[in-house]
Amino acid sequence: MNIDLTVLQAFESIRTPALDAFFLLVTQFGEAAILIPALCIIYWCFNKKQAFFLALNFFSALILNHILKITFCIERPWLRWQGEIAPVAKAKITATGYSFPSGHVATATSVYGGIALWYRKNKKIRIAAIVLILAVGLSRIYLGVHTPSDVLASIFAGLILLFLNLRIFNRITANPEDDKKFLLVSLFVLILGLIYTFYKSHWNPSMEILWLDGIETMGTAAGVLTGWYWEEHRIRFQPIRQVGPAMIVVTVGLAGTFLILSVIGKFLKAIFGILSGNFLCYFLIGFWIIGLYPYLFNKILNPVSDEKYVH
Repeated sequence: MNIDLTVLQAFESIRTPALDAFFLLVTQFGEAAILIPALCIIYWCFNKKQAFFLALNFFSALILNHILKITFCIERPWLRWQGEIAPVAKAKITATGYSFPSGHVATATSVYGGIALWYRKNKKIRIAAIVLILAVGLSRIYLGVHTPSDVLASIFAGLILLFLNLRIFNRITANPEDDKKFLLVSLFVLILGLIYTFYKSHWNPSMEILWLDGIETMGTAAGVLTGWYWEEHRIRFQPIRQVGPAMIVVTVGLAGTFLILSVIGKFLKAIFGILSGNFLCYFLIGFWIIGLYPYLFNKILNPVSDEKYVH
């Protein structure tokens, strides 16, 4: 769309080193490297129901974003309009794969939108969450790595997922006996997503990066779902809210996550290959965060009671 190019050129014309640095900082609030540790902290130390709701939004948004990217195969702005626009160099480094829709905005909408829904009676939190979503979206346009269409599509799809996931979450909370159905349906959807990913990447080798991203995302989601079901039925841990123990729990938990990614992951990929090894590695990460690690620290520490969720 010509309007996309016009808007990108308008933002490019006002770039300054100070604004570049500011928006490079803002855009990080839509990155998984920040959001996943934040979800871990909420889950382990504050409110596991809230964390699961946010994780449900986060992974469903990532998976939908992945499916849309490999379906439409729309190139990044500087490739679509070569010579007419250029992204900020530092932002271009991590802007891999296809452009439509924006992954950063999808994750920002899923998590911060989820927070706004969770605290919908708190006006200040709602406003702060909305500002963060819009700021991340604006940063992607300013940096020249996404078009306004990419950003708006992500926000629109994210909002639909938010209200759909809220209905699912409330139903599971009100009817715990439905959790097995939810698990099976979710795993079936992940299998369909994997099949579609393989089908699309088979005839388009240029999708290798997106192919691996999809494997990692769906592997983590499968681990999270399996760990959640195990935790609900076998562990039922309570978050650690005392400051001292909580700091230890977070440090050890994130260190364990890094160990799986950097050491065990390499071992799995060497044995099973890139495809299966990557899936197993990220499955273990999801299962570790949601199920296995809470099981371990639940045996050691004496947690306080969890907050009761009010519908």
